Amino acid sequence: MPYQINWHDKNILLIELEGEISGEELGIIAEESFQLVVAASQVIHAIVDTSKMTTSPLNLRKSVSSIEGRRHPNQGLTVMVIPKMNIILSYASTTIMQLLRLEFRIVRSIEEAEATIHRIDPQFAP
Repeated sequence: MPYQINWHDKNILLIELEGEISGEELGIIAEESFQLVVAASQVIHAIVDTSKMTTSPLNLRKSVSSIEGRRHPNQGLTVMVIPKMNIILSYASTTIMQLLRLEFRIVRSIEEAEATIHRIDPQFAP
């Protein structure tokens, strides 16, 4: 499976992407994550780990256009972990997050993602 969605902590989702991710899979990931946020009784942050991802969809606008850009009061910060800070992946991630209307940051490690969330939400203690 090219992705896994698990709880990293009580209010943080960890979305791990692996291998090649298709546009259809992006839609599935977004929907699964959104449903977990909707079901929560508190603000939910997300860490999206791309360290094992090899490629992303070539046509981002077409891939993301099928994903409804909706917000929920429980949606917190989304932190993208891009260890190698590849310019193409960084651009792709930024484009996706903007099209989905998510508040996001890009960092190089899980530890940096946790620290970023802690700065935004002091209730989370890494």
